[in-house]
Amino acid sequence: MYANFKNGLICIQIQIMQPTIKLLQDTRRQKRDGTYPIKVRVTFDREQKYYKTGYSLSVEDFEYIFSDPNIRGKNKAIRDQLNKILDKADESVRAIEDFDYPLFEKHFLGNKVVLPNDVFTGFDSYIKELIRTGSVSTAEMYSDTKKRLLKYLNATNKKTKIRFGNITVKWLNEFEDWMRNPEFHNGKQKSWATVAIDVRNLRRIYNRAINTGSIKKTEMYPFGLDRYEIPGAVNTKRALTFEQVNMIFYYDCSEKNKLNTAYLKSLDQMEMWRSLWVLSYLTGGANFKDIASWKWKNYSPGKIEFVRQKTRKKTKSNIETITILLDEFADSIINKHGTEDHDPENYIFPFYSDQMTDKQKLNASKQQNKNLNKWIDRICKNLGFEEKVSLMHARHSFATISMNRGINTAYISKKLGHKDIKTTGAYLDSFENETDREYQKVLIDRDGAKYTIAIDEQKLRVV
Repeated sequence: MYANFKNGLICIQIQIMQPTIKLLQDTRRQKRDGTYPIKVRVTFDREQKYYKTGYSLSVEDFEYIFSDPNIRGKNKAIRDQLNKILDKADESVRAIEDFDYPLFEKHFLGNKVVLPNDVFTGFDSYIKELIRTGSVSTAEMYSDTKKRLLKYLNATNKKTKIRFGNITVKWLNEFEDWMRNPEFHNGKQKSWATVAIDVRNLRRIYNRAINTGSIKKTEMYPFGLDRYEIPGAVNTKRALTFEQVNMIFYYDCSEKNKLNTAYLKSLDQMEMWRSLWVLSYLTGGANFKDIASWKWKNYSPGKIEFVRQKTRKKTKSNIETITILLDEFADSIINKHGTEDHDPENYIFPFYSDQMTDKQKLNASKQQNKNLNKWIDRICKNLGFEEKVSLMHARHSFATISMNRGINTAYISKKLGHKDIKTTGAYLDSFENETDREYQKVLIDRDGAKYTIAIDEQKLRVV
């Protein structure tokens, strides 16, 4: 740093030191064969370090290799390899925001790909990795976050190339304010859940940059206690009452039901989607990707075994199979709406095929999940429910109704596929089939007459 005077002002200029890199021949000690080792020398803050390249050459060969542009054969191959080593050293330096030798060596001597200190390059790298490992849905989620971040930068006239050091507590608070301002989103503010997802994704990319050595974690790290606090989840009610679930279960999707007048041409669709919602509820809130992924090999009369699609990529070291004992209602739904060919490798429901890519399966599940949500909400509107109902309500309703009716918390946790209930321990595997069967019975009221009466009363209100 130095100061100079200009037009009565004191100007302070700061010169940021950058390391210099040079490929050289270390002639301090000659090897037995008369050659000298070729090394990369890095100089920073008056300190020099030398790194081996694995090559040794005579003085004449070294000069010849780097002076003759028309070199051929073995010598050209050596020169190309040395240039690659020099390029990697240069890339390693440029990837580091605050240079130090340990961080440089982590890049230069390690086998990991060197990523520059750039937020969106970090996003692109992680998205590619997610797609490579088959986590297409998660990749899309990070892609959506990236798009919103770019939209924010463009809307606020900020530079779209940002380094991790630019992500400060102030920057995050300003991004949050922009997300929550309806003026920037066609009059609709983004939900706190969306804000939380985007900031968590950004934090994941930031931490990944630290873990891979692209940057160092310093006191300027913006996340954590007394720094930027990621919004907590808003507890939106998504559980139906026991009565409401049974009204859906006993709902008549035929033309005899006067509530279905507007949908007479699509009653088969209505019945199928109602049945799949009920099936999700009866199988511990299995999501649509779970149900669509079931094959006949996962099913045997009275039982379905599967691994939740949401967790199979995250817990490869301890993949847990969820076993659900099916009551007669769930069995009936599978046999009624499942495919006719029960080959073990065939999908139970006709949403996926083996020829589909992960991306195609994701798109198919999204579209069919929308169809399910559309039809179940139509049914619930016919029943007079005020809340907009979706497949997510099946999962929440399973958990809430099970707990309210005295089912053990460990059992509920196991069926939901949760792994973070500390009180369960080894007890999770101790449920006997009979206990499981008894627990299944409390989910549906066998006395359907009372719900038929409730539905009839709703018909009268509509008429």
